[in-house]
Order: sequence, then C-alpha cells, then structure tokens
Amino acid sequence: MANTKISQLSSGDPAQSGDLLPIDRSGSNFSLTARAIADLASGGPYATSGTGYFIGPGVPPGNIANTTAAPLVTVGQEVRAVQFYLPFGITIGKVTYAAAATVASSTITGGVYNAAGSIKLIDSGTFNGGSSTAQSLTPLLSTALTPGFYWFAWSASTQTTLTGLVIPNFGTSGATFWSRYFNNNTKHYVISGNAAVAGLLPASLNIAGAAATDGQSVPLILFES
Repeated sequence: MANTKISQLSSGDPAQSGDLLPIDRSGSNFSLTARAIADLASGGPYATSGTGYFIGPGVPPGNIANTTAAPLVTVGQEVRAVQFYLPFGITIGKVTYAAAATVASSTITGGVYNAAGSIKLIDSGTFNGGSSTAQSLTPLLSTALTPGFYWFAWSASTQTTLTGLVIPNFGTSGATFWSRYFNNNTKHYVISGNAAVAGLLPASLNIAGAAATDGQSVPLILFES
C-alpha cells in the first residue's frame, strides 16, 4: 500500500501492523508503524515475562468465584469458540490449564483467532488430560496481539468424564446465559464447523458453518506474557 492515503483505505483493507505512517513534526519528517501507534494507544504490549495476562474468554463474564468443573466438549475433537475483546497489547509466552477429572491419554488445547476466525494467532499446544496438575506450556504459535476483538477457542480429544475448570452456563433453568442470552442476536459463542486434528486446533475456524452453542461451559485457560 505504498503512498496510499489513510482516507483511501477501505474497511476491508485496513492499515497493517508494519505499515509506515508519516509524521511531520516542526518541519522534520518521521515515520511510525501502525503497530507502534497501537502500542502507544494501549500502553504498550506486555513483552516482559510475567507482567500481563488474560483468561479465556478475555474478561470473564460473571463471578469467577462461581467456576466449577465440567466437560469441555460434547464430542471428541469438537472445537468451540467464544468472542472476546482484548483491551491491551500482549505477546503470549505461556499458556496454563489443568484437567479436573482426568482421562488417560486424552488432550486439551486452547488458542486465539482473529475477529473473522480466519487466522489462528495463538495455539497452546496440547495439555495432558490424564493429569490434574496445572501445566504451563510454551505455545506452539504466538502472534503479538493488539487491542481488538478475537475468538477464544478450545478443544478436547474426548468428552468422556474429562472435565476442567470452567465458567458454567450460569442462571436458573430455562434462562441460562450461554445458551439463551449470549447468542440471542449474533453468534458470540459457537461450535465451529470444523474439528481439531490429532488434538491440534485447525488453522482457521469455520464460523460460517458454525452452530450456535448449546450452552456448554467455557474453560478458564490462562494466557500470560
């Protein structure tokens, strides 16, 4: 997009993180990348280990103290995803989770996709679902995130007795949040139209072919810088 004015960009062709934007300061010319401007707006990415984190799905709705242990999927290798907004920039260096009720040789995985679900940005790798000990993994894939909307996704190799710490489908019978309110107008929580392969999340989510969630609980996976 060389020599393109910002006013010439369409909504489908936004500035990219590496684009150089000209700055005129008292007659002197400078340039900044779009990413640098985003970092300034967000207070900068948490690049130093241990100084930033978020919990899937972003900022959890409800009281985190009301979490419980529950199945993560209804079918093995099923991929579920929920939208969230990230208010700051961050580069993920560790992802942490643990099974509650374990199943030998099973796996659990979590990740983050862009707002369209078309690009996988973070992939935790596979947690051992046969252990209830908290596991911290160096992600297989970690792309620096800037403030914006994303999909938090997860999968497990089996639904049989395997559980993990989750935000439950809270509310009274017939008026539960995930299954009744969250998808009332727009799909914010979906079962992707494609599945995980050998425990690994797919390169993209099939949002177009996704089914609105049936209210399965959302796991609390910790993403840290």
